[in-house]
Amino acid sequence: MPNHVDGARTEPTGAEPAELRSSRRSRAANALLAVSSLIALAVIVDELGRPSHVWNAVRHAQWDWVAAALAVSLLTNVAYAVALKGTVTAPIPLWPTTEVQLAVTYANVILPVLGGTALQIRFLQRRGVEVPAAVAAVGVLSPAGALITELPLFIMAGSISSGDVDLRQVTAGRVVALAALLIIAFAVAAAVVLGVKPLRRLALKPARDGLRAVGLAMRSARQVTMIVSGKLVASLLYGLCLLFCLYAFHASLGYPTALAVSIGISSVAAVIPLPGGNTAAGTVGLTAVLIAFGLPAGTAVSVSLVSQLTVNYLPAIPGWFATRHLLRGLL
Repeated sequence: MPNHVDGARTEPTGAEPAELRSSRRSRAANALLAVSSLIALAVIVDELGRPSHVWNAVRHAQWDWVAAALAVSLLTNVAYAVALKGTVTAPIPLWPTTEVQLAVTYANVILPVLGGTALQIRFLQRRGVEVPAAVAAVGVLSPAGALITELPLFIMAGSISSGDVDLRQVTAGRVVALAALLIIAFAVAAAVVLGVKPLRRLALKPARDGLRAVGLAMRSARQVTMIVSGKLVASLLYGLCLLFCLYAFHASLGYPTALAVSIGISSVAAVIPLPGGNTAAGTVGLTAVLIAFGLPAGTAVSVSLVSQLTVNYLPAIPGWFATRHLLRGLL
């Protein structure tokens, strides 16, 4: 029971006052934001170079198309929020989930993939989702939803893109070889985990809980629909974003080709969990692909820079404010 002295309410002995806890959380959030902001600035400067060089590359753009690309890019956060809602059985409201996805755009500038994953897991945990279910939702269900959505979409977009995307290089032998390598890598990792007793104790229970959460989600038509539809809409919007970036420089490859290129480049870049690494791979890869499709080198570089700005860097500005608002509740 709280103590009372002269009619005034005081905290129980040994308890930390609520104001002090709030002050400590606020200081921790501000310190984390300050450090992360410096890292983000360093990554942006390292990847994009001096502002004058960026301006020289993009100054001839049609800015109405750039604004349209940015608006479409920001809309993907709503689609990703719907997909994240589908990964858990607990009801979570759309707006806070969208705010988390916006904050992920900032986290991924600093630490691609891992930063956004940790932020989403923490958010789900604070919303009452158990840790194994949250880890399974973000680490298993979400990537699985992207895979089963983007692969058919990529193949379909490539097949109707007037021959611009040549899928003949993807031979059955290469697919089998890649699948074999993945199976071998998984088997080796499983053998290591199961063969070392401390690792086995540490991994088996979370793995069982995570698989149980995945099984529950897969039995729900509502959850599967939300995951697939959210990922599908996000991919379609990113394809539209790239198309608008092409329009900004009086170029076009057609929407199916832009969609296939967007999915292919983003899938390759997403597996590089280093600050700036995924963006560098995306910029270089997109420039090379656009040149291969016949765009002049200068135009290809400009389109790639504007694409990175509208997809990764400009959304990180409102993402910083979303992170600032969320951190006080997540710490």
